Amino acid sequence: MKLKNFAMITEDKVTEIFCIADDFCKVYDAQMAKYTFNPNRSLGFLCVVRQREIL
Repeated sequence: MKLKNFAMITEDKVTEIFCIADDFCKVYDAQMAKYTFNPNRSLGFLCVVRQREIL
């Protein structure tokens, strides 16, 4: 049985794939931290509800 178009995966290609994945994860983590809801994070304004406004 002959293998046609057999592609060799070299160590350099594996390293390149892991570097690309690592770069993606760094950007992804930064975006998730920026856009994920965090109830402990201040939104930059103070929301005040007075007792008489509560029905």
